[in-house]
Amino acid sequence: MNRLSRTSHILSRTRHLLRRRGKAAPTHKTTKQMIHEVLLLHAVLPPSSNNLYPAARSSLVTKLSRFALLALALVTILSLYIYLYTPAFTPVAKAAANTTINFQARILTNTGALVPDGYYNVQFKLYDAASGGTLLWTDTRYDTNGAAPGNDYRVQVKNGYLTVSLADTTAGGTAFPGTIDWSQELWLSMNIGGPTQTATPPWNGEMNPRIKVTAVPYAFAAQQAQTLKGATGSFTADQLAQLAPSATQTVNSANTALRINQTGAGSLLQFQASGNDRLLLAANGNLTVAGTGVFQGASVSIGTTSQAGVLTLSDGSTNTTTIQAAATAGNLTFTLPNAYGGSGDCIVGNGAGGLSFSATCGSGGGGAPVGASYLTLALDGTLTGERVLTAGTNISVADTGANGTLTINVANSPTFSGTLTVQGATISVGTTTQQGSLVLNDGSSNTTTLQSAAIASNLTFKLPSGYGGSGDCIVGDAAGNLSFSSTCGTGGSGSAPIAASYLTLGLDGSLTNERVLTAGSNISITDGGANGNLTVGLTNASLSITAGTGLTGGGAVALGGSVTLTSSLGTTIGQ
Repeated sequence: MNRLSRTSHILSRTRHLLRRRGKAAPTHKTTKQMIHEVLLLHAVLPPSSNNLYPAARSSLVTKLSRFALLALALVTILSLYIYLYTPAFTPVAKAAANTTINFQARILTNTGALVPDGYYNVQFKLYDAASGGTLLWTDTRYDTNGAAPGNDYRVQVKNGYLTVSLADTTAGGTAFPGTIDWSQELWLSMNIGGPTQTATPPWNGEMNPRIKVTAVPYAFAAQQAQTLKGATGSFTADQLAQLAPSATQTVNSANTALRINQTGAGSLLQFQASGNDRLLLAANGNLTVAGTGVFQGASVSIGTTSQAGVLTLSDGSTNTTTIQAAATAGNLTFTLPNAYGGSGDCIVGNGAGGLSFSATCGSGGGGAPVGASYLTLALDGTLTGERVLTAGTNISVADTGANGTLTINVANSPTFSGTLTVQGATISVGTTTQQGSLVLNDGSSNTTTLQSAAIASNLTFKLPSGYGGSGDCIVGDAAGNLSFSSTCGTGGSGSAPIAASYLTLGLDGSLTNERVLTAGSNISITDGGANGNLTVGLTNASLSITAGTGLTGGGAVALGGSVTLTSSLGTTIGQ
C-alpha cells in the first residue's frame, strides 16, 4: 500500500469510528487541498521526458508525501475538535474562487544537469486530447517589449525549479476562457524559449508527452455548479429555472420571478422546436408566435392610452386585413353573433353592442322603423320617410336585383350646370391611354383648351399667388412654381441670358450678341415707350427705284400722291 493509499485509509478509518458514535466527521478543506497538491505534483513531475523533466522526483515526492501525512493527521485531529465543539448554527465562511492553477516543474538540460538560475521564456498550452486535439488556451510568459523595460514576465528558475500560477493575468498570463469544459479530460504542454530577454523567444518545441490535468482544475466546474451569484446574493440550482423539472417550481417573492434585461441588439426570448422558432420576443417588444396561440380566462388588449391598437390578419400571402378601433368618447364592447346566420344576412346591432345576423338589414332583431329616412329604388307603401333614388342628367343607375349590386354610372361626356365643387380631392383628367383636356368656354361658342404636353414624368405647376402688375409676364423657377415678373425671362429668381440674339433700339452694355434696329431709307420707326407699340412706316419723300433692280410683285400696286415713272427709252409717265 503506497503512502497516498495509506493516507486515504487513515482518513476513512477516522470517519468510520466517528459514525459509530452517531456523528459524521467533516473532511476539512485543508485536508482536501493537501491531497490535491500531492496529486498535482505526481501529475506535473512525470517519470521521463525528451529534454526537461524532474531529476529528483522520487525524493521530492517522498518528502512531500511525508509532510502531507503529518499535515493530514494534524488536520484530522483539528477537524474532530472543531466538529465536537463548534455549534451547528455557526456560519461557514467561503473564500472567493481562484481562477488560476498552481504549476511547478524542474528544468534539466539534455544531459540531465540543472539549467542555470535566471529568468526563462516559458509557454503553456492546454488541449482536449493527449495528442492532436483542439488547442483551448495559450499562456506565454516573456517580455513583450523585448529588451526594453516594462513588460518582462519571464519565469524565474532557481535550482532548476519554476513555479507558475497559470492564467494569472497580473503576472503576464492569459486568463482561462469561459468556454473551457473543465468536466472533460485536459492535457497541458510546456515550451521553453531560453533565458534571452526578447519579444521573439527561440522556442525549443512543445514537450511530449503532454501532462494530464488532475483533480484541482475540476474544482472550477464544481464551483460553477454549486451556486450562481447575482447582484442580490447567491442562488442554488433549486432557485433557478430548471430543464424538465419533476415538480412545479414555486416562487415566493414580491419581486419578479424571471427578469431579463437585454441591453444589446439581440432578442429577449427565443423558443425553438427542432431548430425552428416557435416564440420570438424581440428587444423592441415585437412578439412572433408560430402555431396557434390560446389565451385562457384572460383578455387580450392591443394598444395603449397613447397608441392606437391594430389587429392585422394575413390571408396566407402578402395581403392583410387590418382591424382598428375608431376614435370613441368612451369604452365600447361588441359581442359577436352566436351563429352564422343565413346567406345574404347582414350584421345588425341592438344599440348596446350586441351584434347578430338578420335577413332584414336595420331590424336589430325587431321590426324596421317605418319612419326612418330609407333610400329606396321605388316607393314602398309601408314606409313614411323613404327617399327614392332616381337617375338625373348624365347619370345612370343599374340594379342587379336583391342581394346584388347597385351601380351608379356617369355618362361618357357629362354636362353639369351651375358650380362644381370638389372638396379635399384631386381632379384627374385623362388616363394612361387617353390624353386629358380641360376645355373652358368663354360663354359663347369659343373655348380655351388646356392640354398636357408629352412629358417624361409627372409635372406639377403652381399658379401665382397674386395678380402681379400690369404688363408682367408669368415666369417659372424651374421647379413648377409660377409667378408674375416685370422682367420676362428672369424665371422669378434668375437673369436673362446675355448672349441671346436680342433685337434692341439701342446698345446695351450688358448684352454680348444684340442687334440694334435702325431705320433705313424711306423707313421711319416710332417708339411708343415701355409696354407700348413700335411702329415701322414709310417716309413722305419720293420712292426711288434704282435702274436695273426692277420692281416685281403680285397683285395690284396702289400709288398715292405724285408718281413719275421714266422708262429706259426716255419716256416719262406722270400723274
